Amino acid sequence: MINKFEKLVKIRMPNGKIVDILDDVGMILKEHIQKDISAEAGGVLIGYTHKTKENVVIEEITKPQEDDERTFLGFFRKSNNHLKTVKQAKLRKSGYLGNWHSHPSDYPEPSSTDFYSWKDSLKTEKTSCGYIFFIILGKQGYRIWIGDPNTGEIKETSEYIE
Repeated sequence: MINKFEKLVKIRMPNGKIVDILDDVGMILKEHIQKDISAEAGGVLIGYTHKTKENVVIEEITKPQEDDERTFLGFFRKSNNHLKTVKQAKLRKSGYLGNWHSHPSDYPEPSSTDFYSWKDSLKTEKTSCGYIFFIILGKQGYRIWIGDPNTGEIKETSEYIE
């Protein structure tokens, strides 16, 4: 679990390449930690694959929008603003890399709904790096799962690089 929001985080993908999660992303995640009875939050992950190193940079995330459906135990992206932000990112050679959402627990565990949604993403979504990232934010930090659209496999990453 990652519990440092104010600094760059590095993880390793199954293919050995590195993913940099910029500190701005961590700061936005920190803003959306669920407190008391607040609703879940979520959005999409945006970034790019470095042309020469082939490492991935998650540089931006969308925040919950007014049109999104939010409850204490659920977040459903409904707003077109998430897609608009991804389209704008494509103008600077960035794009969709995955999804994030919060849970009201200290140490988030994916629900069956999460896994169902993630499996669907593996079938329908494309990224520049060949993997799709899924972040669940808890009260004490966040956890990251990496999905492989070719195999349908989703695994939590445990390879955090300091």
